[in-house]
Amino acid sequence: MDNNEKLQILKDLISFRTVNGNEHLVTAYIHDLLAKHGISSTFIKYAENRDDLIAEYDTGNPGPVLGFSGHADVVHEGALSTWTTPPFEPNVRDNRLYGRGAADMKGGLAGLTIAFISLVESKSVHNGILRLYVTMGEEVGELGSKLLADKGYVDDLDAVVIGEPSGVSKERLDAYVDSGGAKFTPELAAKLHQVSHDRKSPEQHFIFFAHKGWLMYEVVAHGKAAHSSMPKMGINAIDMLVNYYLKEKQFYQSIQATDPILGDTVYAPTIIAGGKQINSIPDIASLKVKVRTIPEFDNQTIIKKLH
Repeated sequence: MDNNEKLQILKDLISFRTVNGNEHLVTAYIHDLLAKHGISSTFIKYAENRDDLIAEYDTGNPGPVLGFSGHADVVHEGALSTWTTPPFEPNVRDNRLYGRGAADMKGGLAGLTIAFISLVESKSVHNGILRLYVTMGEEVGELGSKLLADKGYVDDLDAVVIGEPSGVSKERLDAYVDSGGAKFTPELAAKLHQVSHDRKSPEQHFIFFAHKGWLMYEVVAHGKAAHSSMPKMGINAIDMLVNYYLKEKQFYQSIQATDPILGDTVYAPTIIAGGKQINSIPDIASLKVKVRTIPEFDNQTIIKKLH
């Protein structure tokens, strides 16, 4: 497989608009690509036009099971006015490729698929099993990964390589190191600065061997509707929710537990909503939160303490 063919695979994947749906466009494409190279694969259906894909190369000799995994969906492209070129028309400028999903993670998916095909054709893997997973619904709910886990398709894995992007622009490297998303020792931070300075690329990339878990939940406050001219006749759900939110924020700030590899719990309230019209006291308001969790203060501990 030459470089032009590899680049075309990435371009083809980017051209599919798989925004939390229609992932079969990608899984069908990769199914056909694998078949062209004599590799069979299997669809695992989730819903109409949404499925996972699994391909496997078994050497026939005892050894570890290594997985390559990438997801087929992408984040919504947002307002088209913010794009220099159409998001689903891959565009190469200055030896860089632009398009929705070029990084997250059609690029990673293309790379893993190409690596899988190359390893199978070269017969350079002599022991164990090599497996390729293409998943759907990762950006909203990790649906495809859960489907595979529930059906036992990952039970025998010894390790898995995930092709998620892990880069940050050099200008934002300090902010990234200090963000808490990953743990960096002072020595590692200094080394990163030196490496970034010596390289010409505009961003710094990382390889992570461990990752936080996550917990996602919604809190709903129920009040009592009333006309805005008589607010005391009702119970404002927004007030109730704000009172809760302030206490919840204090709770997360009080967590002392930390992990030597993963660092601290990361709390991120992301969506808040309440009210339907300006002249009515809202009877319902909601807050959505996503938390990155660590083993020392796990999901069940947080759920118990929130209650």
